Amino acid sequence: MDAKEKRIKTYGDEKMIYCRRCGNKIYEDTEICPSCGVRQIYQSNKVTKNKTTALLLAVFLSFWTWCYTYKKDAAKFWTGLLICIFLFWIFFIPVIIVWIWSIIDVASKDNTYYNNF
Repeated sequence: MDAKEKRIKTYGDEKMIYCRRCGNKIYEDTEICPSCGVRQIYQSNKVTKNKTTALLLAVFLSFWTWCYTYKKDAAKFWTGLLICIFLFWIFFIPVIIVWIWSIIDVASKDNTYYNNF
């Protein structure tokens, strides 16, 4: 639980938080505290992923693109790595297959997959 979640209290249908400076209860969507005048806007620290970046990684780095979305694609990354390591001696065919697989996998996912990551 982060600091903002600890500060939110629910009263009926309205969510109340405490002011960062004076500690008075204010509505969650309040921009400026009416008591002390301190701005209450919180910026999200969440960094979203980008499909274009993932596609470029797939084209240039093959299965390494799955490190970009490692939390959801760890199994694909390790599978691709093992295929490339253990079957490399078969004239690069497995490497090319994994490369194509990574491009198709990234291209077939919707943008919301990366935005909600």
